[in-house]
Parts: sequence; structure tokens; C-alpha cells
Amino acid sequence: MNENEEKIDHAVVFEHLPTAAAVLHNRVIADCNERFRLLMRGTRRQLVGQSFSLLYAAPEDFEVRGKTVGAILEKQAEYADDRLLRRLDGEIFWCHISGYTLDRRKPFRRALWCFVDLSIERQRSSSVRASLTHREREVSTLLLEGLSSKEIARRLSI
Repeated sequence: MNENEEKIDHAVVFEHLPTAAAVLHNRVIADCNERFRLLMRGTRRQLVGQSFSLLYAAPEDFEVRGKTVGAILEKQAEYADDRLLRRLDGEIFWCHISGYTLDRRKPFRRALWCFVDLSIERQRSSSVRASLTHREREVSTLLLEGLSSKEIARRLSI
């Protein structure tokens, strides 16, 4: 590093990333940045130390997705999908999640995750309707009734 370069403070960088981000240790929120707290409508105190299951729209999906996602992280170290999440105030929303594990042998030991609120992205894009599609509304309704992903798939024949 030459004299004109400043040392990078990674904690400051993480806190001010232009995307919502969280570090999970064994699927528990170990740290999160300001955008994540805003996205989830919570404080650091409300989020850090909590199981990520708190933010699942359907809590039973936490275990099912964990098995699927864990297997993929073991193979390729990264994973991404769109899913319904629940903010701390109870609002359910579509979110794009992408993550990376730092240890493929134990993929949930330490993982980095980024989150994009798809309802905001839809509002920004003129080619995508801002509201949920008919199918998304069907799925959301069934999630709110407490059905698991498998039960929803059977009910909707998908």
C-alpha cells in the first residue's frame, strides 16, 4: 500500500453496501447491514442473534429449504433463488436471495447473503407489473394459511 492509499475498513464497507446483506453462522444472523435492517424493518438488536427462520413466510420451509440449499452450497459454494420472506412487522414480500458459503464441508457454518426486495424492483421496471401475479397471490394465500411448499404444490398441481 502506498502513502496515497487509505486502509479499507471492511466493517464500514459492509455497513454501507448498496444492497441488503447479512452474515449467518449456522443459519443464525451474526451480523447485518443497514439496508438489511431497513428491508426487514428491524433493528440490529431485533435481528442479530436470531434464527433466520424468523424471516421465512412459512416457518416449516426453513428445514426443507435448508436441506436443499445446503446440498447446493456443498457442491458449488453459492446459491440464489426468489422466495417469500416475512418482515418483522409481518408483511410478506418477494425477495431475491443470493448467498455464498465460506466452507463447503459445513455450508451453513459461515455464509454471506444478499437480499433484493423484488416488489421494489418490479416498481422500477416498466416491463413487470408492480403487483403480484395471479399465481403468486394463490401461493401467498396458501402460505398464510400455513401450508408447506409441498402442500401448496399439490394443491395447485405444480
